[in-house]
Amino acid sequence: MTVTEEARYHRLQQLDDSVGEKGANTMMELLPPVGWADVATKRDLDQQSERLGLMVRAEISGVHAEIAGVRAEIAGVRGDFQNSLRRMQTVLLSAVVSVAGVVIAMAIYRPN
Repeated sequence: MTVTEEARYHRLQQLDDSVGEKGANTMMELLPPVGWADVATKRDLDQQSERLGLMVRAEISGVHAEIAGVRAEIAGVRGDFQNSLRRMQTVLLSAVVSVAGVVIAMAIYRPN
């Protein structure tokens, strides 16, 4: 049942007759501007809170999945870096051993 402006005005007149103009105005200001069916109840708030909680949990789940993906990427980059470092160490060690062999050979077989 919706409350029309005409019905509200009629109630204001009845209140005015009962409690006076100031009291009637105060009472009307305390009432919602629409029908009570349009006012949120505790149950409405609980349902909205539950929906919001589900949405937040879903969002957090998505964030956790993204974080796991980033961690996997970082682990892959770390593995690639370690492999590259090992290859570089092998190449440098080979170069040092080769140069050392050449220096030793030159020291042993140098012309007099």
